[in-house]
Amino acid sequence: FDRVAERAAELPADRAAPLALYCMTGRMSAIAAGTLAGLGYTDMVDLAGGMQAWRADGRPIEAA
Repeated sequence: FDRVAERAAELPADRAAPLALYCMTGRMSAIAAGTLAGLGYTDMVDLAGGMQAWRADGRPIEAA
């Protein structure tokens, strides 16, 4: 989340590419979303409340 801008060359060149953002609590992914918006990305989904909210809502989680 704190290195998105410096690693911009690794992001999709298409600023309209869909991006999904999440972290444990939602704080860092929200910061990353703001940075990405500042870089011109327009199609982002940020998991509000992060994985903690996902679990609290009873949604499934699959192990890698």
